[in-house]
Amino acid sequence: MSERTLSDRIAKRPESDPRDPGVHPPIHGFHAHVYFRNPQERDFALALREDIARTHPEARLGRIHDRAIVVHTAPMYQVYFPPEAFGEIVPWLMLRRGKLSILVHALTGDVLAEHRDWPLWRGQPLPLLIDRLQPSAHRSPGAASREPVRERGPAIEESNMPSSQSPPQQESLHGDLRVRASADTKAMEWTSSPSGSVWRKRVHLVGPPESGQVTSIVRYEPDSTFPAHDHPEGEEILVLEGVFSDEHGDWPAGTYLLNPEGFRHAPFSRPGCVLLVKLRQYPGADRRHVVIDTRKGSWQPTGTPGIERQPLYEQAGYSDVSCLERWAPGTDPGEVVHPDGTEIFVLEGALVDEIGQFEAGSWLRLPVGHAHRPRSEIGCTLYVKRGGLAYLRAAPRSEPSSR
Repeated sequence: MSERTLSDRIAKRPESDPRDPGVHPPIHGFHAHVYFRNPQERDFALALREDIARTHPEARLGRIHDRAIVVHTAPMYQVYFPPEAFGEIVPWLMLRRGKLSILVHALTGDVLAEHRDWPLWRGQPLPLLIDRLQPSAHRSPGAASREPVRERGPAIEESNMPSSQSPPQQESLHGDLRVRASADTKAMEWTSSPSGSVWRKRVHLVGPPESGQVTSIVRYEPDSTFPAHDHPEGEEILVLEGVFSDEHGDWPAGTYLLNPEGFRHAPFSRPGCVLLVKLRQYPGADRRHVVIDTRKGSWQPTGTPGIERQPLYEQAGYSDVSCLERWAPGTDPGEVVHPDGTEIFVLEGALVDEIGQFEAGSWLRLPVGHAHRPRSEIGCTLYVKRGGLAYLRAAPRSEPSSR
């Protein structure tokens, strides 16, 4: 009988391993975070980065962060590699890291457990700001905190919650961050909101129906109003049609808004409007308030033939980056890997990959480490958000619905 390699055992490990207590999610890849804390370590780390690129083509290198970001308390860059490369890359890093600290963790969709419960350190472990991560439906065995989640059934009570209290109703739509998700919003039915003249089509929801994390297409009827409200964990809006307004101004089609924590407004629309809206996905009190008229914005080359981008939001200390991308007809960049996960909304034209064709109004979420071959025969314009999955709460797998 042939002996399986370590990499095979990692890649093919069953979700429920009888050798371990509890149930663990499958591993879809790995991140290695390479830290540097002074100019000498930075030079060494960047030389190591060049060696990784030259000797391990299966690895995907992330951006260089010259300051602490999200949970990380030191400057760093990350390296993504697939499960089958673990047995080659991790020992290689161990022997060549010098005095650098390196954190290796699996990619399971549970970012909290990945960093808190399952880290693998090479060199001196560094402190992590674990409280910046959101809990997931998958936990390490014995974890005390369990978030109640409902999937087409009654809410599950927390085992450590007094019997006299009931948890808030929880819902999950496309809440499994480990899998690819998509929706054709033009084929979905509008559903009502607390305001009788504002309608929505939800493509992602985890949490209470009216206060959870959500991504939606929202439609305001002419002369619609919505009560004044705050935005805990922020709000992102892209005006798709009409004119969206609040006491701060009138925002026509093509306007991009990021309203951070602490922002309050009473929105309305005189002529009516349609919006792409993302709620509770931007924690951080120091995030900037952003207003951009994308009709007047400049397009920049990306280094990939046929693709231009218009920046929308990027801020030091946060992993999420939002932009518009414009693909010329016939653009085919080959295989594209998403080391931090990516969310896409097709604004114009059509995007095609191995799974199918995604026309205007289509929403896609690609999990961490996902690889595909996108192309556009007729050209397209896309809203693209990379690195945002770190701020999303996860839930057990659910069948998509058009709630």
